[in-house]
Amino acid sequence: METTNEKQKSIKELLLAAPGTQLDSCLFPIIDGWDDKPKAIQILEVLDKVIYASLGSGFTVVLLQALYSEALKKEGKTSKEVEALAIWRKDLK
Repeated sequence: METTNEKQKSIKELLLAAPGTQLDSCLFPIIDGWDDKPKAIQILEVLDKVIYASLGSGFTVVLLQALYSEALKKEGKTSKEVEALAIWRKDLK
């Protein structure tokens, strides 16, 4: 059992430890490059690739969507503003 003195794992660490049934390991290098508190644009890139290339489970999609929504709120940005910066999207079509 974890005590309150033990360090909690970051979402980045948890995703990097995800089994292949939840998240394809080809996304690990992208996630590994995230900030400790990932920015909305960083989350969106992985979310897009999970959705468009079927690289994760439904649970992972829901988790990434929730993380993305929270990051947008914290950054005070709209989804439209962040999506305009998604340069990888031209490669997904």
